[in-house]
Amino acid sequence: MQMPTISTTKPNWPHVAGFLGLTFGLTWTAYLALWGSFSVLPVLATFVARTLTGDTSPWYLKPNFRKSWKTYLFAAFAPGIAIFLSGLLYFCAFRRIWI
Repeated sequence: MQMPTISTTKPNWPHVAGFLGLTFGLTWTAYLALWGSFSVLPVLATFVARTLTGDTSPWYLKPNFRKSWKTYLFAAFAPGIAIFLSGLLYFCAFRRIWI
């Protein structure tokens, strides 16, 4: 049985770039398309449910950014800050595992 030989030729960088572009491009395109559709599905379900049930009540969607901007700012940034602080606490508490 003959041993495989290791190629000493240099990689064809345009082909490598094309392969990586296609691989990551298609993957991220599919991911973003799915993510976008999952974000829209609750809204579509609401429209379908209102149509099927004949609901004609008004929608109470009246965001008041000027009056309650602190609430919207808190809702936008508090989850990310909490996740960051939780990770920081975890890595500080279990520091010996990561050193």
